[in-house]
Amino acid sequence: MDQRESPRATVAIHAPARAFAPGTRIALARLGYHLVNAGAAAQRSGEGSERRIIRIVDDRELESVPLEGSGDGIPLILLTGQRGPLATDPRVVGAVRRRAGVNDLFALLQRALERWPRSVPRIPAALPARCTRGNHGWAAAIRSLSEKGCLLLSTERVEPDGRIDLCFALPRSGLMQLRAEPCHVDGKRAGLAFRDTSARSRSAIAEYVSSWLTAP
Repeated sequence: MDQRESPRATVAIHAPARAFAPGTRIALARLGYHLVNAGAAAQRSGEGSERRIIRIVDDRELESVPLEGSGDGIPLILLTGQRGPLATDPRVVGAVRRRAGVNDLFALLQRALERWPRSVPRIPAALPARCTRGNHGWAAAIRSLSEKGCLLLSTERVEPDGRIDLCFALPRSGLMQLRAEPCHVDGKRAGLAFRDTSARSRSAIAEYVSSWLTAP
């Protein structure tokens, strides 16, 4: 899991609220995306804003989006029905079924906008943790968390080679005991990737992340 935070991007919405699953737009905003209506985004793109722009478009409203020949080359994600995407617009970077959820949209937004895309959302955290390698154990804290890994602040330097056992508690889910492998180490800060995660643990972490993203 990387320490870099994604630069904020503007997401122009050409779709009704019912095209998204409950909480999806709230979650995208908390992940740093600036959601605006289509008209506001078009004005922003003409002002030379430093923010990158992408569109999320209901395929039934695709005709309302400016064509490539008009000078608008903004990439777009389609929200489609059961039959899947019918459009062949070259700006389309991917498609998601209507009642789109945050995970599917996040993966496409990352793929379209980021040099080092993440496949799942991560959130800030402040969770006490315990690390163990062999017979040696030490205290740590999880500072950000996703289904696939975490950013760890350790009381001891984390060795970059080999796996560690990581233990921490989640509200309502109880104790998580995971195997983790360092992806990058900077002194006592380490990005860890979870390995061989059980279905129960992964589901509990996913629920924790989703609850944080969609809480009122």
